[in-house]
Amino acid sequence: MFESVPAAMVAQLLDRGYEVARSTAARAASIAESRERIRESLLQARAIVDIPDADLDGVSLAEDEVSAIDGAFICDNQSIGDLCTAVAVSVGPKDGQGESSVFMESVPRASRNKEMLQGIMASMEILMAASSDAKVVLVDGSMLSGLISISKAMFTTAGMTGELAERLRTSASDDLRGAVWDLLTSPRFVALPKYTTKNELAPWIPSEFRVQDAKTVATLALRPGEATAWILADDHTEKQVRKGSIGRSLGFDEHGDAALKSLMEDVVSCYYRPHPWTPAFRLDLARSTAENEENSLRVLRAIRDNTTTSGILEPFPLFLVDQYAKQISAGAAPMVSMAAMENIEDDDAQLLLAARYRS
Repeated sequence: MFESVPAAMVAQLLDRGYEVARSTAARAASIAESRERIRESLLQARAIVDIPDADLDGVSLAEDEVSAIDGAFICDNQSIGDLCTAVAVSVGPKDGQGESSVFMESVPRASRNKEMLQGIMASMEILMAASSDAKVVLVDGSMLSGLISISKAMFTTAGMTGELAERLRTSASDDLRGAVWDLLTSPRFVALPKYTTKNELAPWIPSEFRVQDAKTVATLALRPGEATAWILADDHTEKQVRKGSIGRSLGFDEHGDAALKSLMEDVVSCYYRPHPWTPAFRLDLARSTAENEENSLRVLRAIRDNTTTSGILEPFPLFLVDQYAKQISAGAAPMVSMAAMENIEDDDAQLLLAARYRS
């Protein structure tokens, strides 16, 4: 592993690494020893709910009725500018090996290109999610993260010109507004953020564990087949200012903007641990879905039935679509560069195209 690293550096790494490893192990052991305290606190607060397999099996859901949506983008810095690629990918019913939507453009370098590209990708993901005909649609990320990305990009790039800015502005269409409304109201959609730094469970657990993130706490406290009670999703409280501008950035009128804010405030979350080998997954749903027993059980069954492979720590459709999205976005720049080189005869122009902005 360290063959090419000077011996003195390796010695420092090993010495310090051993000390850190011991303290890390001690911290892990300390938290694990407190599992029952954390669990008891959640039980006293009635914040743990048993989800029997029999209840899940009682709702109708076939394997081919679950789809997953993910996106990726890459802003490849080249000497001649930025090669921007954004993709949205779906796997699920009638998609075969996967369906994708691709945006690609070569533009002058600008500090806001990545932000605009992220907003473009988010709009593509939402449109693709709304177009799925699956009974349960797994969306990568939190329920509101895509809306926040679009809104942030819209307001940051106001007044700018160029291909990315124009593409971003045209995304605020009737189709997108309809897709956003569907996302926040239809019982088909569940969003699964991979990472969370907040602890929505903090009010229910001993104070010394409130600095831990909720996913860690839930994974420790929940037994397989258990979930936490529904709680308000954290996104709209953390980004209150941005939330207030989302409707306007998407082109909703005053009435639509007010209704959209109400829907965003009605997004709820829970943490669900379906199997001994899985962590607890955070699920974001519309409140109306969570309050309907059949719809909420169908969502939980989709998570349970698609996390049967140990070692893949997310529902398999999301794992698969994530792999597709990353490969498409990462492979775009080399493909375009090679094709462009074949059409250039000038040596200096070839050098500009071949040279990277950074090694």
